[in-house]
Amino acid sequence: MFSDFIHQGFTHKFKNVIVLSGIDEHPYVAKASEIAERMNIDMTISGIFSKVIAGFNNQPKMSKSLPMFIS
Repeated sequence: MFSDFIHQGFTHKFKNVIVLSGIDEHPYVAKASEIAERMNIDMTISGIFSKVIAGFNNQPKMSKSLPMFIS
């Protein structure tokens, strides 16, 4: 995931990248920014987050990182 964010600045020299993801993935933006800084890549990585969208039986749909509870 980090490489997906950083790739645009590293390869295409984009100065600003906005990541759209679920709120459960918000730590990835800060970590990707830290990695880009350590690699001396001149870019800003920002995030726009939404709540996790419910799937079937009201289970989380956007991320496999959340525990799945089946009643």
